[in-house]
Amino acid sequence: MIFLEGFLTSSASPIDTLSKNNDFQDVKHQLSGILKLGGYLNANSARTSFNSFKINGQLELGFGENLSLNIGVESHESWTNYSNDLNAVAEIRYFFDPIYKLKTGASFSGNYLAPSFSYTLNEGSLNELPFSFEDSPESNRPYETNYALGLKFGRQFQGFIDFGVFGGIENLQKRGQGSVNSGILKTYSYLALPIGNGDFNQLWKANLNQKVDNSYLLKFGVNDVLSVSKKGFFFHPKIAYEYGFGKSGLSVNLTAEAFNYRAKYLDVNDSEVSAESYLRQYILFFFSPELRYYVGHKGIEQGGSTLEGLYFKASAQVMTGTEEVKRQFWEYDKFSSFNMGLGLGAQKMLMGGMLLDAHAGIFNDNKLANNFFFGGGIDLYWVK
Repeated sequence: MIFLEGFLTSSASPIDTLSKNNDFQDVKHQLSGILKLGGYLNANSARTSFNSFKINGQLELGFGENLSLNIGVESHESWTNYSNDLNAVAEIRYFFDPIYKLKTGASFSGNYLAPSFSYTLNEGSLNELPFSFEDSPESNRPYETNYALGLKFGRQFQGFIDFGVFGGIENLQKRGQGSVNSGILKTYSYLALPIGNGDFNQLWKANLNQKVDNSYLLKFGVNDVLSVSKKGFFFHPKIAYEYGFGKSGLSVNLTAEAFNYRAKYLDVNDSEVSAESYLRQYILFFFSPELRYYVGHKGIEQGGSTLEGLYFKASAQVMTGTEEVKRQFWEYDKFSSFNMGLGLGAQKMLMGGMLLDAHAGIFNDNKLANNFFFGGGIDLYWVK
């Protein structure tokens, strides 16, 4: 979060001014490249199963305005990813709707299609599974990914923000029974610090100077939304609505999340592993009202929005859900919790209607042994 907040503000010229500058027109078909390093993190000290992160390093080479080669490595842990594997990725991208033209090379921005290949370098697993499931995910998972091949449809903004949908074939190692193939459909998102040549960096910094131009925001989360394959079904929609009260610096932010987690596991008893897997399902709902105070609202220009910058918050969260285990005998459990706390964060409109919200806080939950826990993260939203 510290790494990202260091460049949340920029004094560079707006994108509208740059678009009129001839230095950023008439792209020459020459080799160019950017290095992309970054990731994101969400953490909760009360339940480590809620923790997720992505760390990625990529090199993208542009061959003219429309074609690029993207290679790199990534490590990703989340419920929807169902693993913490280290993967190598290679893909050829065709930008059929390029934007932000440069004179000295590709801008690496726009809608694209990309044949994509990923290979698992090292297998890992989630820290734990939610709530009452005590078994180790690494020993209980019946499938491990060997490699995946398919097509990406995505949208990238200068390598800083990259998100879309991947569809294809995943080759899985079935425990004790060789490999099997499975169709896979999943969403993906990347947040990175791009490093390019002088013209690229100038345009990128100017693009960070986007502004919220109204008093409300409707936000749709793009991190870890969907994954469907033989491993299971994972669906995690997240939506938020924020409304600002004039020039007071105050706003109300309402967030709703849902999660449907359906995956198969093997019974493990000492060295014995069951021949057949069983289904475990979680259906969760979260609702979080939040009162924010943006500390820099007095410096906002006339007619501008106050929904950006550093803020203090008071928030609450209600969680409810069910857990089902379908072995020989069906098991079912209901759970709920309520917590509230204080924290701080920083919110910034980026480019292409994307919003970054980095936050942290301390919360109280009476069901916990020590009552208090820490939580926070980096959320990437598409704003309507």
